[in-house]
Amino acid sequence: ERQDEMLEDVKKIKEAVYNPDSGLYARLRALEQWKESQSKVQWVIVTTIVGLVIATIYKALFSI
Repeated sequence: ERQDEMLEDVKKIKEAVYNPDSGLYARLRALEQWKESQSKVQWVIVTTIVGLVIATIYKALFSI
């Protein structure tokens, strides 16, 4: 009886980890994709801000 109970527990754990739609690996993959896209957006924003700051300083210095 304990072995059957243990077998059911192992099956549930296996399903929770390997389920392709909502398992642990699927959640990790989704999190990694989100992180990658956020990193790209962050770099675009930082680059834009740096460009605007440099353009503003250039304009202020050489418009005199």
